[in-house]
Amino acid sequence: NEIVKNWRTDPFPFFRKVLDWYDDQYEIPALRELSKLEGDRVIEALMYAMGGYSQNAFEIARDEIIRRGKTAIPRLVQYLDDNNEFRRMDAAYLLGKIADPIVVPDLITALHDPKAKVRSKVAEALGALGDSRAIESLKRMLSDKAQCDFYVRDRVCDIASKSLQQIGTPEAIHAVEEWQTQ
Repeated sequence: NEIVKNWRTDPFPFFRKVLDWYDDQYEIPALRELSKLEGDRVIEALMYAMGGYSQNAFEIARDEIIRRGKTAIPRLVQYLDDNNEFRRMDAAYLLGKIADPIVVPDLITALHDPKAKVRSKVAEALGALGDSRAIESLKRMLSDKAQCDFYVRDRVCDIASKSLQQIGTPEAIHAVEEWQTQ
């Protein structure tokens, strides 16, 4: 089979086929082999694994992307614009875990995502980074009340508040205190 023959040069078609079997017996060894390879397509395959049904595959893929650190950043930033909201959320989470301040402008842009769940993950990532460049955008999220229903609205605001507290500058703390008194 051509897919199996070429799996080391382009692992994504092979890995996708294995992942679609929904069987840890095959997925886990495939992920371990995949982790030995380099390149953008590997990150793509690992992100695909995070979207599957196996919690084990999800955790291995997540940890491998985090381990790759800065080399994964360009592809993860691209995923912030993906059509799939769960990939956008995963990308934001992973960028927060990799914790490289170079992604702060990309995450600030992603705060405008139409989905509240994605904005929440992005806010969490910005809080984890603790970069003061995010303060103004997170302050605007505290008043993100018109875009979603009551439950989600409060969640977005709560996460923005926690992220501002993590940043911890006097300006960030003041914004949270002011918001809490409203």
